[in-house]
Amino acid sequence: MFGFDIPENFNKPYQASSISDFWRRWHISLSRWFRDYIYIPMGGNRCSIPRHIFNMLVVWAVTGIWHGADWSFILWGLGYFVLLIIEKYAPFMKNIGKHWYDHIYALFFVNLLWIPFRANSLSTAGKYISGMFGANGLGVIEEKALAFIPFVLVASIILFPWNKLFDKFSSKLWFKIIKGIVVLALFGLAMSAVVNSSYSPYIYGNF
Repeated sequence: MFGFDIPENFNKPYQASSISDFWRRWHISLSRWFRDYIYIPMGGNRCSIPRHIFNMLVVWAVTGIWHGADWSFILWGLGYFVLLIIEKYAPFMKNIGKHWYDHIYALFFVNLLWIPFRANSLSTAGKYISGMFGANGLGVIEEKALAFIPFVLVASIILFPWNKLFDKFSSKLWFKIIKGIVVLALFGLAMSAVVNSSYSPYIYGNF
């Protein structure tokens, strides 16, 4: 909004078609730091398969610990370690990212792993996950959950790769004007939401 040209840190991560693709898009600066200062110095993937698996294990264990000294964060990191190793070495994963349903696979596990990341303990994460798979029965949807449906619908629409369509019109004056108006409107809505919300501390102050 202020005209600074800084490196892109998130590149439409929820359009990812695999877990490895997700981490090429999500928190790019953090991924690069772990790659450059831990993964590559340990040997990266230019080594034997057992050594590469060990390198990945260390990187993702450290990634979990970096977010917080709690088993739920470590579980989150190790979950990605397992998925990335499967994508790398499992024969049935050699064509991952080439089909439309690969997006569903990626979103499923990314959202599943957000649960231990956000939960305050492993037991809480376990309750949420078991409840999602029907352990608490199929009761009436609470009113609080229904309130999120419009946001889910909007998010689902935004997930589509609209940028490919917009790139065709990016040089048109009318498109630049509409884009500017939309960005300013969204900025105003975001500022209104911040002003009207309760105190929300900087999320990385917890890590």
